[in-house]
Amino acid sequence: MPELPEVETIRRVLAVHLPGRVIAGVQCRRADVVAGPSPEDLARLLAGGRFVRVGRRGKYLLLWVERDGGLVQPVEGAGPVSSDSAFAARAAGGASPVAGGSPASREGNGTHPSLLVGVHLRMTGRLTLARRGEPLPPHTHVVIQLVPVGPPGDPWDELRFSDTRRFGRFYLMDPRAAAGVVAAAEWGDDPPPLPRGSVAGAAGGSGAMVPPAGLLQLGPEPLGPQFGPGALARRLAGRRAPVKAVLLDQRVVAGLGNIYADEALFRARIDPRRAAGSLAPGEVARLVRSIRAVLRDALAAGGTTFSDYRDGLGREGAFAPRLAVYGRAGRPCRRCGTPIATTRLAGRTTHFCPSCQGA
Repeated sequence: MPELPEVETIRRVLAVHLPGRVIAGVQCRRADVVAGPSPEDLARLLAGGRFVRVGRRGKYLLLWVERDGGLVQPVEGAGPVSSDSAFAARAAGGASPVAGGSPASREGNGTHPSLLVGVHLRMTGRLTLARRGEPLPPHTHVVIQLVPVGPPGDPWDELRFSDTRRFGRFYLMDPRAAAGVVAAAEWGDDPPPLPRGSVAGAAGGSGAMVPPAGLLQLGPEPLGPQFGPGALARRLAGRRAPVKAVLLDQRVVAGLGNIYADEALFRARIDPRRAAGSLAPGEVARLVRSIRAVLRDALAAGGTTFSDYRDGLGREGAFAPRLAVYGRAGRPCRRCGTPIATTRLAGRTTHFCPSCQGA
Protein backbone atom coordinates (compact mmCIF):
# COMPACT_ATOMS: atom_id res chain seq x y z
CA MET A 1 0.00 0.00 0.00
CA PRO A 2 1.34 3.47 -0.79
CA GLU A 3 2.27 5.18 2.46
CA LEU A 4 3.01 8.80 3.24
CA PRO A 5 6.23 9.11 1.18
CA GLU A 6 4.61 7.58 -1.89
CA VAL A 7 1.39 9.61 -1.66
CA GLU A 8 3.32 12.81 -0.96
CA THR A 9 5.55 12.11 -3.98
CA ILE A 10 2.44 11.80 -6.15
CA ARG A 11 1.06 15.01 -4.64
CA ARG A 12 4.22 16.93 -5.50
CA VAL A 13 4.19 15.68 -9.09
CA LEU A 14 0.52 16.54 -9.60
CA ALA A 15 1.00 19.94 -7.93
CA VAL A 16 3.38 20.85 -10.75
CA HIS A 17 1.08 19.83 -13.60
CA LEU A 18 -2.57 20.09 -12.45
CA PRO A 19 -3.18 23.63 -11.09
CA GLY A 20 -4.81 25.79 -13.75
CA ARG A 21 -5.96 22.85 -15.85
CA VAL A 22 -9.65 22.72 -16.79
CA ILE A 23 -11.57 19.46 -16.63
CA ALA A 24 -13.06 18.58 -20.01
CA GLY A 25 -14.95 15.52 -18.84
CA VAL A 26 -14.85 12.49 -16.59
CA GLN A 27 -15.18 8.83 -17.52
CA CYS A 28 -16.20 6.57 -14.64
CA ARG A 29 -15.53 3.12 -16.00
CA ARG A 30 -16.40 1.31 -12.77
CA ALA A 31 -19.07 2.70 -10.48
CA ASP A 32 -17.84 0.95 -7.35
CA VAL A 33 -14.62 2.98 -7.08
CA VAL A 34 -16.65 6.17 -6.49
CA ALA A 35 -17.66 6.01 -2.84
CA GLY A 36 -19.60 9.23 -2.70
CA PRO A 37 -21.84 10.74 -3.62
CA SER A 38 -22.14 8.81 -6.96
CA PRO A 39 -20.29 8.32 -10.27
CA GLU A 40 -22.88 10.53 -11.96
CA ASP A 41 -22.32 13.36 -9.49
CA LEU A 42 -18.56 13.04 -9.75
CA ALA A 43 -18.70 13.33 -13.53
CA ARG A 44 -21.35 16.04 -13.67
CA LEU A 45 -19.98 18.31 -10.98
CA LEU A 46 -16.33 18.14 -12.01
CA ALA A 47 -16.88 18.77 -15.73
CA GLY A 48 -15.85 22.34 -16.53
CA GLY A 49 -14.10 22.85 -13.21
CA ARG A 50 -10.49 23.95 -12.82
CA PHE A 51 -7.84 22.31 -10.67
CA VAL A 52 -6.41 24.87 -8.26
CA ARG A 53 -4.18 22.95 -5.84
CA VAL A 54 -3.24 19.45 -4.74
CA GLY A 55 -3.04 18.36 -1.10
CA ARG A 56 -2.51 15.29 1.01
CA ARG A 57 -3.91 14.15 4.35
CA GLY A 58 -2.35 10.91 5.57
CA LYS A 59 -2.63 8.48 2.68
CA TYR A 60 -5.40 10.47 0.94
CA LEU A 61 -4.76 12.74 -2.03
CA LEU A 62 -6.88 15.91 -2.13
CA LEU A 63 -7.66 17.63 -5.43
CA TRP A 64 -9.15 21.14 -5.04
CA VAL A 65 -11.42 22.16 -7.91
CA GLU A 66 -12.92 25.63 -8.45
CA ARG A 67 -15.83 26.54 -10.69
CA ASP A 68 -17.33 29.81 -11.91
CA GLY A 69 -20.84 28.81 -10.89
CA GLY A 70 -23.84 28.01 -13.00
CA LEU A 71 -24.46 24.79 -14.87
CA VAL A 72 -21.14 23.78 -16.39
CA GLN A 73 -21.35 21.44 -19.36
CA PRO A 74 -18.67 18.99 -20.46
CA VAL A 75 -16.36 20.31 -23.17
CA GLU A 76 -17.33 19.19 -26.66
CA GLY A 77 -15.38 16.16 -27.78
CA ALA A 78 -14.45 15.09 -24.28
CA GLY A 79 -16.36 11.84 -24.53
CA PRO A 80 -19.01 10.48 -22.17
CA VAL A 81 -18.92 11.72 -18.63
CA SER A 82 -19.67 8.23 -17.37
CA SER A 83 -19.55 4.71 -18.66
CA ASP A 84 -22.99 4.07 -17.19
CA SER A 85 -25.14 3.66 -20.30
CA ALA A 86 -28.34 5.13 -18.88
CA PHE A 87 -26.55 8.16 -17.52
CA ALA A 88 -24.65 8.66 -20.79
CA ALA A 89 -27.90 8.46 -22.73
CA ARG A 90 -29.55 11.07 -20.53
CA ALA A 91 -26.55 13.36 -20.83
CA ALA A 92 -26.45 12.99 -24.61
CA GLY A 93 -30.14 13.83 -24.82
CA GLY A 94 -29.68 17.05 -22.91
CA ALA A 95 -31.67 15.91 -19.89
CA SER A 96 -30.44 16.30 -16.35
CA PRO A 97 -27.76 13.65 -15.83
CA VAL A 98 -29.29 12.53 -12.55
CA ALA A 99 -33.01 13.00 -12.65
CA GLY A 100 -34.19 13.55 -9.10
CA GLY A 101 -30.79 12.36 -7.91
CA SER A 102 -28.78 12.99 -4.80
CA PRO A 103 -28.66 16.33 -2.98
CA ALA A 104 -25.46 17.19 -4.80
CA SER A 105 -27.28 16.80 -8.11
CA ARG A 106 -30.45 18.63 -7.14
CA GLU A 107 -28.62 21.66 -5.79
CA GLY A 108 -26.97 22.43 -9.11
CA ASN A 109 -23.40 23.34 -9.80
CA GLY A 110 -23.74 26.94 -8.73
CA THR A 111 -24.13 26.02 -5.05
CA HIS A 112 -20.73 24.29 -5.04
CA PRO A 113 -18.19 26.84 -6.32
CA SER A 114 -15.44 24.74 -4.71
CA LEU A 115 -15.11 20.99 -4.65
CA LEU A 116 -12.67 18.67 -2.96
CA VAL A 117 -11.89 15.30 -4.52
CA GLY A 118 -10.36 12.77 -2.16
CA VAL A 119 -8.52 9.80 -3.63
CA HIS A 120 -7.50 6.87 -1.42
CA LEU A 121 -5.16 4.56 -3.34
CA ARG A 122 -5.40 1.71 -0.81
CA MET A 123 -3.35 -1.36 -1.87
CA THR A 124 -2.68 -1.11 -5.60
CA GLY A 125 -4.15 2.19 -6.78
CA ARG A 126 -2.28 4.54 -9.12
CA LEU A 127 -3.08 8.12 -10.11
CA THR A 128 -0.99 9.10 -13.11
CA LEU A 129 -0.91 11.73 -15.84
CA ALA A 130 -1.05 10.58 -19.45
CA ARG A 131 -1.47 11.79 -23.01
CA ARG A 132 -4.87 11.33 -24.58
CA GLY A 133 -4.79 8.51 -27.07
CA GLU A 134 -2.21 6.47 -25.20
CA PRO A 135 -3.50 2.95 -24.48
CA LEU A 136 -5.28 2.70 -21.17
CA PRO A 137 -3.46 0.46 -18.69
CA PRO A 138 -5.39 -2.60 -17.50
CA HIS A 139 -7.78 -1.92 -14.64
CA THR A 140 -8.21 1.79 -15.43
CA HIS A 141 -11.41 2.83 -13.66
CA VAL A 142 -11.58 6.65 -13.79
CA VAL A 143 -10.25 9.00 -16.48
CA ILE A 144 -10.34 12.76 -15.90
CA GLN A 145 -9.87 14.45 -19.27
CA LEU A 146 -8.19 17.86 -19.28
CA VAL A 147 -8.66 20.67 -21.78
CA PRO A 148 -5.41 20.48 -23.79
CA VAL A 149 -4.12 23.92 -22.88
CA GLY A 150 -1.49 23.47 -20.22
CA PRO A 151 1.74 25.19 -19.27
CA PRO A 152 4.28 25.46 -22.10
CA GLY A 153 5.72 22.06 -22.75
CA ASP A 154 3.17 20.25 -20.57
CA PRO A 155 1.92 17.33 -22.68
CA TRP A 156 -0.45 15.75 -20.17
CA ASP A 157 -4.17 15.92 -20.88
CA GLU A 158 -5.56 13.01 -18.85
CA LEU A 159 -5.44 12.01 -15.20
CA ARG A 160 -6.00 8.27 -14.89
CA PHE A 161 -6.86 6.16 -11.87
CA SER A 162 -6.08 2.46 -12.15
CA ASP A 163 -6.32 -0.19 -9.47
CA THR A 164 -5.80 -3.92 -9.93
CA ARG A 165 -7.54 -4.96 -6.72
CA ARG A 166 -10.20 -2.22 -6.83
CA PHE A 167 -9.87 -1.25 -3.17
CA GLY A 168 -9.09 2.40 -3.99
CA ARG A 169 -11.86 4.99 -3.74
CA PHE A 170 -12.87 8.47 -4.96
CA TYR A 171 -14.76 10.83 -2.65
CA LEU A 172 -16.42 14.08 -3.76
CA MET A 173 -16.63 16.54 -0.89
CA ASP A 174 -17.84 20.04 -0.15
CA PRO A 175 -14.78 21.76 1.39
CA ARG A 176 -17.04 23.36 4.00
CA ALA A 177 -17.77 19.88 5.34
CA ALA A 178 -14.05 19.13 5.38
CA ALA A 179 -12.66 22.26 7.03
CA GLY A 180 -10.72 20.24 9.59
CA VAL A 181 -9.26 18.05 6.87
CA VAL A 182 -8.25 21.09 4.81
CA ALA A 183 -6.59 22.75 7.81
CA ALA A 184 -4.56 19.66 8.74
CA ALA A 185 -3.54 18.65 5.22
CA GLU A 186 -0.21 19.20 3.47
CA TRP A 187 -0.59 21.68 0.59
CA GLY A 188 3.02 22.60 -0.12
CA ASP A 189 3.45 26.32 -0.72
CA ASP A 190 -0.20 26.92 -1.67
CA PRO A 191 -2.53 26.28 1.29
CA PRO A 192 -6.17 27.13 0.59
CA PRO A 193 -8.24 29.53 2.66
CA LEU A 194 -10.09 27.75 5.42
CA PRO A 195 -13.62 26.95 4.16
CA ARG A 196 -16.44 28.63 6.05
CA GLY A 197 -20.16 28.09 6.32
CA SER A 198 -22.42 25.21 7.18
CA VAL A 199 -23.43 22.38 4.89
CA ALA A 200 -27.02 21.19 4.85
CA GLY A 201 -27.28 17.50 5.50
CA ALA A 202 -23.60 17.19 6.36
CA ALA A 203 -24.37 14.47 8.85
CA GLY A 204 -24.41 11.99 6.00
CA GLY A 205 -26.75 10.25 3.65
CA SER A 206 -26.48 8.65 0.24
CA GLY A 207 -25.71 11.91 -1.52
CA ALA A 208 -23.95 13.90 1.19
CA MET A 209 -20.70 15.47 0.01
CA VAL A 210 -18.91 14.87 3.29
CA PRO A 211 -15.55 13.27 4.04
CA PRO A 212 -15.42 9.58 4.92
CA ALA A 213 -15.02 8.75 8.59
CA GLY A 214 -11.50 7.44 8.06
CA LEU A 215 -10.38 10.81 6.69
CA LEU A 216 -12.00 12.77 9.52
CA GLN A 217 -10.43 10.59 12.21
CA LEU A 218 -6.80 10.77 11.07
CA GLY A 219 -4.14 11.52 13.65
CA PRO A 220 -1.43 14.17 13.30
CA GLU A 221 0.81 14.42 10.26
CA PRO A 222 4.18 12.95 11.32
CA LEU A 223 6.14 15.59 9.40
CA GLY A 224 3.98 18.43 10.70
CA PRO A 225 4.20 20.63 13.80
CA GLN A 226 1.42 18.79 15.65
CA PHE A 227 3.48 15.59 15.90
CA GLY A 228 6.10 15.35 18.62
CA PRO A 229 7.12 13.27 21.64
CA GLY A 230 4.31 14.64 23.78
CA ALA A 231 1.63 14.01 21.16
CA LEU A 232 2.82 10.46 20.52
CA ALA A 233 3.25 9.69 24.23
CA ARG A 234 -0.37 10.65 24.88
CA ARG A 235 -1.53 8.29 22.14
CA LEU A 236 0.62 5.41 23.41
CA ALA A 237 -0.17 5.85 27.11
CA GLY A 238 -1.89 2.87 28.70
CA ARG A 239 -1.96 0.87 25.48
CA ARG A 240 -1.20 -2.83 25.92
CA ALA A 241 -1.20 -3.59 22.21
CA PRO A 242 2.18 -4.01 20.49
CA VAL A 243 3.71 -0.67 19.57
CA LYS A 244 3.89 -1.73 15.91
CA ALA A 245 0.14 -2.37 15.88
CA VAL A 246 -0.58 1.00 17.49
CA LEU A 247 1.60 2.83 14.96
CA LEU A 248 -0.46 1.32 12.14
CA ASP A 249 -3.62 2.90 13.59
CA GLN A 250 -4.18 5.95 11.39
CA ARG A 251 -5.87 7.71 14.31
CA VAL A 252 -2.52 7.65 16.13
CA VAL A 253 -0.30 8.92 13.33
CA ALA A 254 -1.47 9.62 9.78
CA GLY A 255 0.23 8.06 6.79
CA LEU A 256 2.46 5.53 8.54
CA GLY A 257 2.11 1.96 7.24
CA ASN A 258 3.77 -1.42 7.43
CA ILE A 259 6.99 -0.52 5.64
CA TYR A 260 7.93 2.64 7.50
CA ALA A 261 6.65 1.49 10.90
CA ASP A 262 9.10 -1.43 10.69
CA GLU A 263 11.90 0.85 9.52
CA ALA A 264 11.26 3.50 12.19
CA LEU A 265 11.17 0.94 15.00
CA PHE A 266 14.45 -0.52 13.76
CA ARG A 267 16.11 2.89 13.69
CA ALA A 268 14.80 3.59 17.19
CA ARG A 269 16.01 0.15 18.44
CA ILE A 270 12.54 -0.68 19.79
CA ASP A 271 11.08 -4.19 19.74
CA PRO A 272 7.84 -3.99 17.71
CA ARG A 273 6.21 -6.53 20.05
CA ARG A 274 6.51 -4.36 23.15
CA ALA A 275 3.38 -2.92 24.70
CA ALA A 276 2.95 0.59 23.35
CA GLY A 277 2.35 2.00 26.82
CA SER A 278 5.63 0.58 28.14
CA LEU A 279 7.86 2.98 26.20
CA ALA A 280 9.86 5.39 28.33
CA PRO A 281 9.84 9.11 27.43
CA GLY A 282 13.31 8.85 25.93
CA GLU A 283 12.22 5.95 23.74
CA VAL A 284 9.17 7.84 22.54
CA ALA A 285 11.33 10.82 21.61
CA ARG A 286 13.74 8.53 19.77
CA LEU A 287 10.83 6.91 17.94
CA VAL A 288 9.49 10.30 16.83
CA ARG A 289 12.90 11.24 15.45
CA SER A 290 13.15 7.89 13.66
CA ILE A 291 9.67 8.17 12.13
CA ARG A 292 10.44 11.61 10.78
CA ALA A 293 13.89 10.62 9.51
CA VAL A 294 12.80 7.52 7.63
CA LEU A 295 9.83 9.31 6.06
CA ARG A 296 12.05 12.17 4.89
CA ASP A 297 14.66 9.75 3.52
CA ALA A 298 12.02 7.76 1.63
CA LEU A 299 10.40 10.93 0.32
CA ALA A 300 13.75 12.16 -0.99
CA ALA A 301 14.06 8.87 -2.92
CA GLY A 302 10.56 9.12 -4.40
CA GLY A 303 9.13 6.36 -2.22
CA THR A 304 9.43 2.58 -2.27
CA THR A 305 8.38 0.41 -5.21
CA PHE A 306 8.04 -3.36 -4.95
CA SER A 307 5.42 -4.00 -7.63
CA ASP A 308 2.51 -1.56 -7.94
CA TYR A 309 3.55 1.89 -6.78
CA ARG A 310 4.35 4.55 -9.39
CA ASP A 311 4.44 8.32 -8.99
CA GLY A 312 2.23 10.75 -10.90
CA LEU A 313 4.32 10.33 -14.06
CA GLY A 314 4.58 6.54 -13.83
CA ARG A 315 8.07 6.41 -12.31
CA GLU A 316 9.18 3.91 -9.67
CA GLY A 317 10.43 4.91 -6.23
CA ALA A 318 14.09 4.31 -5.41
CA PHE A 319 14.08 3.68 -1.65
CA ALA A 320 13.73 -0.14 -1.65
CA PRO A 321 17.50 -0.86 -1.73
CA ARG A 322 17.92 1.24 1.41
CA LEU A 323 15.38 -0.63 3.54
CA ALA A 324 17.02 -2.00 6.68
CA VAL A 325 14.51 -4.67 7.74
CA TYR A 326 11.32 -4.61 5.69
CA GLY A 327 11.32 -7.37 3.06
CA ARG A 328 14.68 -8.71 4.29
CA ALA A 329 13.55 -11.74 6.33
CA GLY A 330 16.45 -14.13 6.96
CA ARG A 331 19.06 -11.75 5.59
CA PRO A 332 21.76 -10.29 7.87
CA CYS A 333 21.02 -7.14 9.81
CA ARG A 334 22.85 -4.20 8.32
CA ARG A 335 24.00 -3.23 11.83
CA CYS A 336 24.97 -6.46 13.57
CA GLY A 337 24.63 -9.33 11.09
CA THR A 338 21.85 -11.14 12.97
CA PRO A 339 19.26 -12.62 10.56
CA ILE A 340 16.17 -10.43 10.27
CA ALA A 341 13.17 -12.10 11.91
CA THR A 342 9.44 -11.80 11.23
CA THR A 343 6.27 -12.08 13.26
CA ARG A 344 2.58 -11.26 12.75
CA LEU A 345 1.23 -8.16 14.48
CA ALA A 346 -2.17 -6.62 13.75
CA GLY A 347 -2.50 -9.08 10.87
CA ARG A 348 0.63 -7.76 9.17
CA THR A 349 4.05 -9.32 8.70
CA THR A 350 6.51 -7.42 10.87
CA HIS A 351 10.28 -7.38 10.27
CA PHE A 352 12.82 -6.71 13.03
CA CYS A 353 16.32 -7.51 14.25
CA PRO A 354 16.18 -9.73 17.39
CA SER A 355 19.54 -8.36 18.52
CA CYS A 356 19.29 -4.63 17.79
CA GLN A 357 15.64 -4.50 18.87
CA GLY A 358 15.77 -6.97 21.74
CA ALA A 359 13.03 -6.59 24.33
